[in-house]
Amino acid sequence: MEKKTWFSVQTEIIQRGKLKGKLLVLMFAMALSSVQAFTNFRTEEPINLAEVQQTISGVVSDANGPLPGASVVVKGTTNGTQTDFDGNYTLSGVANNAVLIFSYIGFKTQEVAVNGQSTISVTLEEDASQLEEVVVVGYGTQKKSTLTGSVATVGGEALEKSSSPNLGTALAGKVAGLYIDTGNAAPGAENTGIRVRGTNTFNNSSALVVIDGIPDRAGGITRINPADIESISVLKDASAAIYGARAANGVILVTTKRGKVGAPEVKITSNYGLQSFTTTPDMLTGAEYMDLVNVLNVYKLPVGEWNAAHAGRGAPYVRSDNGETVNPTFTNDRIQQTAAGNDPWLYPDTDWMKEVTTRGAPIQRQNLQVSGGTEHVKYLASLGHLRQDVNFKNAPKGYTQYDLRLNLDAKINDHLSMNVGLYSRQEENYTATNSPGNVFNDLVRQYPWFPAFWPSGEYGPDIENGNNPAIRVTDGPGYVDNSTNYVQSNIGITFEVPGVEGLQLMSTISYDKMNYDYKLWNRPWTLYTWDGVNRNSSGLTAAQRGPGDPSLNQQHTTLTDFTASLNASYELDLGDHYFKLLGGVTREESEQSFFGAFRRFFLSSDLAQLDLGGNEGQNSFGNGYETARLNYYGRLNYTYKNKYLVEGLFRYDGSYLFPENNRFGFFPGVSVGWVVSEESFIKKALPFIDYLKLRGSYGELGNDNVEPFQYLATYELSATGLGPVYTTAYESKVANPDISWETAVSQNAGIDLRTWNNKLTLGFDIYKNSRTDILTTPLKTLPEYSGIAAPAVNIGEFENTGYEITMGLNGANDSGFSYNLTFNFSDSNNKLVFFDEPDLADRPWQRETGGEIGRPLLYKYDGVFRTQAEIDAETLDYSGVTPLLKPGDARVQDISGDGKIGPEDKTRVGGSAFADTQFGWNTAINYKNLDFNMYWTGSAGGYNTYEWSFMSGTLANVQRDVRDRAWSLDNPDAYGPRLADRGDQWYSGQTDAYLITRDFFRLKTLEFGYSVDEDLISQFGIKSLRISVSGTNLITITDFPFDPEVTQGGVDVGNTRNASGGAVNNGGAYPMLKTIMTGLQITF
Repeated sequence: MEKKTWFSVQTEIIQRGKLKGKLLVLMFAMALSSVQAFTNFRTEEPINLAEVQQTISGVVSDANGPLPGASVVVKGTTNGTQTDFDGNYTLSGVANNAVLIFSYIGFKTQEVAVNGQSTISVTLEEDASQLEEVVVVGYGTQKKSTLTGSVATVGGEALEKSSSPNLGTALAGKVAGLYIDTGNAAPGAENTGIRVRGTNTFNNSSALVVIDGIPDRAGGITRINPADIESISVLKDASAAIYGARAANGVILVTTKRGKVGAPEVKITSNYGLQSFTTTPDMLTGAEYMDLVNVLNVYKLPVGEWNAAHAGRGAPYVRSDNGETVNPTFTNDRIQQTAAGNDPWLYPDTDWMKEVTTRGAPIQRQNLQVSGGTEHVKYLASLGHLRQDVNFKNAPKGYTQYDLRLNLDAKINDHLSMNVGLYSRQEENYTATNSPGNVFNDLVRQYPWFPAFWPSGEYGPDIENGNNPAIRVTDGPGYVDNSTNYVQSNIGITFEVPGVEGLQLMSTISYDKMNYDYKLWNRPWTLYTWDGVNRNSSGLTAAQRGPGDPSLNQQHTTLTDFTASLNASYELDLGDHYFKLLGGVTREESEQSFFGAFRRFFLSSDLAQLDLGGNEGQNSFGNGYETARLNYYGRLNYTYKNKYLVEGLFRYDGSYLFPENNRFGFFPGVSVGWVVSEESFIKKALPFIDYLKLRGSYGELGNDNVEPFQYLATYELSATGLGPVYTTAYESKVANPDISWETAVSQNAGIDLRTWNNKLTLGFDIYKNSRTDILTTPLKTLPEYSGIAAPAVNIGEFENTGYEITMGLNGANDSGFSYNLTFNFSDSNNKLVFFDEPDLADRPWQRETGGEIGRPLLYKYDGVFRTQAEIDAETLDYSGVTPLLKPGDARVQDISGDGKIGPEDKTRVGGSAFADTQFGWNTAINYKNLDFNMYWTGSAGGYNTYEWSFMSGTLANVQRDVRDRAWSLDNPDAYGPRLADRGDQWYSGQTDAYLITRDFFRLKTLEFGYSVDEDLISQFGIKSLRISVSGTNLITITDFPFDPEVTQGGVDVGNTRNASGGAVNNGGAYPMLKTIMTGLQITF
């Protein structure tokens, strides 16, 4: 029998889709055992116990005084400690012949032989090279002072402070030029779009995410445990060209934490909180909406009848022109009884938001992290758990996540080292069949005179096609079970070539696997109708709704990714001249398989297993694909006297997406920098400037984020109307054998400044990104009415310009007070330069070309016809849009100037659904044991059309804000046109009256923390104990009627041309969540 390794057993478990919390704990324990075994693999000569002293103590300081938190470790062992607030340390179990290693960030490491001493105090010297901030860039790191590209960073600690369970939303406003858009804030289903410097193409504008050196890992960035992150770097200009084919939209580099030399440290973090919606639509009450329906019926009468009919609405009205009696939809008695609320059986008045949603849904997050090591082996292991419930009453369990990470670094000998990364994440999202976003859309539609529940507790009646939101948020009608498991592994070898100082060879291999299981179980549900007599359960009749029988749709997807890279770097320091050369090759392979099955006619509504379904109507399906990429890259850095900086880089990419003749693309980049503050004349003339650097870059990058295999024709089998009786094959997609890369040109200029003894930092960047050869369908050459489905060709052009500002201020004093203030602001403006669309010579204002992408085609709103007299005085001819104008109707502009209003007067207005301006402000203050953090973020731009509810008429309820903004006989000076029943107006969705931007300013994070005195906890073996209270999304300042961070209908960064500002937002989207969280962090 073949012997199974730990790794093979792990893989088998994952493939079976049964990786649960207990197994993760088991894996965690086994991984730690492996760490301990590996740690013991290389040690110094064993210590003779007879020579062990009881304790060694001393003080670690620098030129200015004691150094708290300095590391003291016995060389070759894990026996170590850290200095206290006064720089004191005590270390027991030390041999007479041992060597102590003293280290501290920003200082040179010292080694001191014990030689029988019981007291050893040292003074550490500053290490100028370590004081330089190091930034992660493509395939390596660079000192920030010598960086020539536009690279922004954010530390893991700032992200860990956010109580947002989604790392994407936690990044909002944290990094200049990083735009975050949310399409759905439901737990486990957050649809987060991440764009670097806004929208750069009208195709796929998503950024490339690289995690621990491996590009485009399954699962992306949004669900990574913030406690695992060391830093995130964003490459925004030509510096991203090192990643070539997928770097045109920017690159996000995620670096996870690794172990450090020192005694084992165990950190336990636990957070628990409650979440509520930031906002929900304020709908009309039953009485208010009944009255509004009566008003809308008044508007259907001749205008001359309006005043009299309006005054007597709610009672029968006799028309003066023909004597007809018009009965109200709702009588005054019913309206009054509903408003009184004394008889919920006969006169229900339902607040659907209150009946279905909850306040205070729980969220909890726990994390266990173990780290430490010797100079030979360092390790970090982390185990995380997240549980987040949905804010609906009686909803299924919601979202659960487990994640395990193990990072190892081993120095095998003086020339060879190795690093290993293992990661596994299990996501379980169990929801109702009606998605949370759809539930909100249902809630804003429901009539308030229908009950969610009868007074006796049973579910209310069938409202629309079997729908009642109160039951649709539960698993009574069935459920959706989404289960995703990720296993990611990478191993790297670094070889420092003997005899050639500065020459390194590095190799990295990664193997990742994702298994996704989807299970949709649909079954009938029960609603109740009332007989109108008996006011208890006996008066209710059960009725089955939904599908006639249970059905099960089950699917499985497996994705396997393999990446192998080999590179070499050579570093040469000649004093004034510094060179660093990097070159390498990477191969990526990916394979995906998918299959699914469907069955119905199950024996029971409680038996959701495929083998228990009937044979009639069953179906199975599946597909698969394989892809590959081959990449060559190189970079050369040159520095002269640390003030003249040059960087040149290239990438030669081959992609499976293109035909052989266009399969490879060459993408170069160059950047330069001048550290002006190093010039003697600047030092003399401007001594208050600590650091000043000018930089600029130019690069060509590729974009292969397009539909694959467009150079191949595809065929489908035709079928008859009798079912799957296949007859002939037909060409469903015409091939274009000449498709090629989209090419992006990035230009950037920037300045970095530090002054006031490095307390004040300023940064400014201005950029221009141009895109050519964008794959797009030619609508002018082969318009849709030709009947020919033309292939995409490389003809599109796009342009994006903008600027970014960053500021920082920090300081401290001897009393334990310190502060750090940061601010960033980003603005981008895009333009569709060329798109093969009709010339429209007679109405060029309707062309998409020449303006921002996503502008909807609408009439320009010009106010309201407030009286019949204004209509009579109107000189424009509206007969092209309506046979009869009425008071309260919309006025629009005659764009064509022909004196008539018609389709030719529509024009491009507004912009896309994506925000084009964003900013963030963070304040961090520490005083002794207290810490305070406050973070504000905001954005401007991002259009939505707020009009559906205005014109829904008797189709659905109306929001109070909708009613109050609209013209009426009681409110003739209102901004907007009158509300109307569906067919009683012409302007619904036709004007830009309610094309509004989602501008906002939001208190994203507020946190208070207290660290307990070490003297109180050290007797229990505790190094640190921190208690915190935090809140997320606590205050929002906006004119937008709904949550301004959420784009209803989703965020499609993969196709920005579809992100039209004309998309409707009526409040039917799951809002962001306001969270109050308590936290406890203990370190041993």
